[in-house]
Amino acid sequence: MNNIKKDLLFALCVLWVLPVAVFAKEGISPENEKLLKHLDYAIEHKEQYRSARLARADSLVTIAKNSIGERRANAIKELYGVYERFKNDSALSVMNSATRIPEYETDKDFRDFVNISLSRTYAVMGLFTDAFTQLGQINPDSVSSENRLLYYNTKHSAYGWFADFAFYSSPELAKHSYEIQSQCNDSIIRYETDPIYLEIDKASRAFKDGDINRCISLAEPLLGQGEPIHQIYVYAILAQAYGKYGNIDKELYYLAKTSICDIEVGISEYMALHVLAQKLAALGETERAYNY
Repeated sequence: MNNIKKDLLFALCVLWVLPVAVFAKEGISPENEKLLKHLDYAIEHKEQYRSARLARADSLVTIAKNSIGERRANAIKELYGVYERFKNDSALSVMNSATRIPEYETDKDFRDFVNISLSRTYAVMGLFTDAFTQLGQINPDSVSSENRLLYYNTKHSAYGWFADFAFYSSPELAKHSYEIQSQCNDSIIRYETDPIYLEIDKASRAFKDGDINRCISLAEPLLGQGEPIHQIYVYAILAQAYGKYGNIDKELYYLAKTSICDIEVGISEYMALHVLAQKLAALGETERAYNY
C-alpha cells in the first residue's frame, strides 16, 4: 500500500469544507439509498475493521522486535503506515523509537524515511514549526527516488494544512503556502512511478486548476483499477468534481463510496463522511446525517 498518497484527501479538504448550499429536497435515488445502507452497515461494524488494523500492527511490532537489519527496517516502515492517519501518537512513537536503533545509523534510506515521516507526523498533529524545521534538514536531491516522492508529498501536505490553518488569520501567508504546495504538486507528478497514482495526481491538479472536465476524464477511467486505497482517492476526486458541477446525485454517490472504503480499510479520519453528513442534512436527512 502506498501510504504517502493518503494526504491527497487532506490536501483538498479546504475546497470541500466550504459552506454547504441549501439543496432542493430532491430525495435520495434508489441507487444511493442502497449505497447508504451499505455505509450504515460498515459504520455498525467499524470496530471489526479497526480490530483488523490493530492486529496487523501487533504482528508488525512482533516482527520488528525479533528482527534486525532490513527486515526490521521494513517492518517499522510498514508499521508506521498502519498507524498513520489511524493512531498519530503511536505513529510518532514508532518513528521516535526508530531513531534509536542501529539501522537508523547504518541505513541511509531508512534514516531518510524516518526523518521525513517524523515531519509528516508533526504536520498531521499541527506542529508546523517542528514539521518545517525537520523538512528543512532534508535535501531531496540526496535521497532515494522513493524517499524523494515521500518528501514532496509531505511538503505538499504540510504547507497545504498550514495554509488552511492560516487562511483567515493571515491570507498572504496562506497564499504563499499554497504556492509552495502547488510547486510540490509539480514535483510529485514528475517523480511518481505508480501509473494509477500518477493519473490521480494529474486529476487532482486539474481540479485545483478549475478544469473540472479534465479532472473527471482523468479520474473516471481509474474506477475499479488497483487496490482499495487507490479507489478511495478516485472516489474522493469524483465526489468533489461532481459537487463543483452541482450534480448532487453523483456527489452523494462518490462521497458514500469514499466513506465506505475509508471505514473498511480502517482509516480513522473520515473527512468524506463528515462532508456527506453535511450534504444529507441539507437534503433533510437529519437523523442519518447526525449518525454520520
